[in-house]
Amino acid sequence: MKSNLALALILSSFSIASADSLELRISSKPADAHVFINGKSAGQTPLSLKDFTAGGYLIRVEKAGHKTWKKAVQLTGTSSLEIKLDPLPIGT
Repeated sequence: MKSNLALALILSSFSIASADSLELRISSKPADAHVFINGKSAGQTPLSLKDFTAGGYLIRVEKAGHKTWKKAVQLTGTSSLEIKLDPLPIGT
């Protein structure tokens, strides 16, 4: 079921194109977390990305020793995400 959702989000990002270029800013606590957008590496936080079109994106943020954060987002304008990464329980 998850793979179908991700595929639908990827397809919608191309079919809902906008003439306006949008910006996506992602920050995390702690910083220097790795960001993936639609499964592709986008860099490390804090991150400011330009030239997005309106539509759906699957955002995943990872950092060693912390739980992975992921969420499907719908961009309709320039957006900022502030993400708090929870530490993994001791011993995992």
